[in-house]
Amino acid sequence: NGLVAVGGSNDSDDTIEAARWTGGGTSISGLGHLSGGGDLSEARGASSTGSVIVGASDATAGLRAFRWTTSGISVLPDIPGMLVDAAANDVSDDGTVIVGNANNSPSTTVQPHAVRWVGPGFASAQLLGTLPGASFPTSNARAVSANGAIVVGTANDENSDDAAFLWDAANGMRKLRDVLQTEYGL
Repeated sequence: NGLVAVGGSNDSDDTIEAARWTGGGTSISGLGHLSGGGDLSEARGASSTGSVIVGASDATAGLRAFRWTTSGISVLPDIPGMLVDAAANDVSDDGTVIVGNANNSPSTTVQPHAVRWVGPGFASAQLLGTLPGASFPTSNARAVSANGAIVVGTANDENSDDAAFLWDAANGMRKLRDVLQTEYGL
């Protein structure tokens, strides 16, 4: 509704903290950092009312995806057995579906894969896959539809280029260009 904006705020100690602006920009409040974190947290998305905010924060284990509500900031699960490096980028209107990326390698943090976390428990990160034929299979979910059913983002394709993707439960991850051509004749 335009009454809540999110991002980061730099304080006098060069600490960047996830922040929430309310009242049409008249009030700002910090959202904090995850436990064991250092000096970086950033809000990247908010539900339609601004009551659920998502982003990334450094923590003891590395960069972690978080979910914030009026109860405070909490970490979202990583992919078991993989090095920690994750971020939440967007959240559905009602706050029950969160999308972003999580590292999918046990030995390096340069292999992000698109994920979604589904509430109410947000118990695990669901891998959304990568595009077929990708030479370096990586992906990142950037946004989710209002109802949480459709996810869009970028993924490495068969030409080693970043390509826009569209994901839904029925079809999985597909190159957006292909969907527009085959289903919409564009």
